[in-house]
This record gives sequence, C-alpha cells and structure tokens, in this order.
Amino acid sequence: FSRQGDRRPDRVRALANRVRGSALDAGIRIQSFTRLKVREAFVASEAVSRYEIASLLAKWFPELSSRLPPKRKPWMPEHPQMGVFDAMALALTYYFFEP
Repeated sequence: FSRQGDRRPDRVRALANRVRGSALDAGIRIQSFTRLKVREAFVASEAVSRYEIASLLAKWFPELSSRLPPKRKPWMPEHPQMGVFDAMALALTYYFFEP
C-alpha cells in the first residue's frame, strides 16, 4: 500500500495501516505479497490473469464454482464475488511461499 505511484485513496491506505498496526500490537505475524507474487504462485498451472486464477480455484474447490462470475469485459465493473477468489489466491500464495 505504500508503493510509489499507488492510486489507492488515503482512507484505504490509512485503514490498511491501522489493521497492520493492530495485528502487530496483538503479536500477529504479518506477511505481504505483491500481485506479481500471487501470479507467480499459479504460473505452473498456466493461470496468469485474475479470472484464470479464479477459474482454477473453482476447479480445485468445487464448492466455489457457483460463485465464479462470468469473465469481465473491459467496460464491466468488477463482480463482487471476485473478492472470494482473491482471498483464496492470497491464502494459497502464502502456502506456496511460506517462509
């Protein structure tokens, strides 16, 4: 969230910093991953785009298949269900690159 040229609103950055601070205060270990690192976790499966990763996750976890939104066209807003797949991709990225 502190990357040069980041276009996130200040309120989002402030929220992320508060969450990070609260976790550290509670003694919870923090691990961050870039979008590139998340994509790296799925490159062996030839899934590169967010939609390809979501489709792969729906295949690996059939209980998620009903939540897979249709492929987004450039003029369409992001489907609310993509957050579920982003969270799963992040969790599996941690599993693949666990320190």
